[in-house]
Amino acid sequence: MGTSLRFAPWQDVDPNGATTMRLDGTVYRNPIATLTVKNEAGEIATADVTIEWPCRYSYFFLPEPAACPLGPPTVTDAAQQEFENGRMLWLAVIGRDTAVYKQILVLGNDGSWQLYDDTWQEGEPRDDPSLAPPEGLSQPIRGFGKVWRAQEDVRNKLGWATGSEQGFTSMWQWRSQESIPSIAYVQLADGRVIELAGDETGTWQYYPGDGNR
Repeated sequence: MGTSLRFAPWQDVDPNGATTMRLDGTVYRNPIATLTVKNEAGEIATADVTIEWPCRYSYFFLPEPAACPLGPPTVTDAAQQEFENGRMLWLAVIGRDTAVYKQILVLGNDGSWQLYDDTWQEGEPRDDPSLAPPEGLSQPIRGFGKVWRAQEDVRNKLGWATGSEQGFTSMWQWRSQESIPSIAYVQLADGRVIELAGDETGTWQYYPGDGNR
């Protein structure tokens, strides 16, 4: 049964009548319970029963994943900038057990991602005048630029910016998991949803669908 536990609970039941099982929660909607009976000869028979149990929370997009969300979605101010080989995404807040503020998500076209704290503050350099981008491209500024300049692997992965930052409202939501890695979903400026596997680094892919409910 897809419960909130890694291994499903079990209990002995009478061969006749009815029984009630109480669970704290479920990872999957409409989990399946398996009834197993054994006679004196050692013969075993099983039957599956689907329990009608909706998820406590809903996803902000469709189609919904099979596993339930860990909690409601976090609606957050966001900014996005496109690069030669990926994009950077700024999120004002990411919610889980406790809120995490001002995060920069680096998404490479190679399917990898990393998460960094946005430590840029007013009064710090917006860019590096000594860096001259090729014609038609630009150097990221402010928080994006600070991460891009400080992290050589990010700079090498993304290349130069191909456009300006775009502000929008995004959503972030964690998926319930029975095992690692963690799975989260975030909405891009164009409405598409991406699935992130991992905690502060990992792999990403576009989630099927247009991201709308």
